Amino acid sequence: MVATGVVCFFLGVTTVLAVQGFATWARVRGLPLGWWRWAACAAWALLVLAVVLFASVSWGEGEPRAALIGGAAGLALIALSTVALWRFVLRATAAHSG
Repeated sequence: MVATGVVCFFLGVTTVLAVQGFATWARVRGLPLGWWRWAACAAWALLVLAVVLFASVSWGEGEPRAALIGGAAGLALIALSTVALWRFVLRATAAHSG
C-alpha cells in the first residue's frame, strides 16, 4: 500500500504543474485570467477529481456496478462541462482578442 503522504506529495506536484501550465498557456494565447475563469477551471478540476474518486472508491469497496454507472454518468457530465468551459470561458475571449 502506498503511504498517504506520498500520494499527497504527487497530487501537490501535479496540481502545481497544471496551474503553471494553464497560466502559461493563457499568457501565450493572450487570454486574460480573471478570478471567475480561475474559479470555473477549478470547479471543473474538482468535478474530474470527484468522479475519479467516486469510481475508484466504489470499485475498491466491492461495488463495481456503482463504479461503472457512476463513472459513466460522471464522464458524461465531464464531457458536457468541458465543452461549456472551452466554449464560454477559454475560447470566447481568445477568439475576440486576436
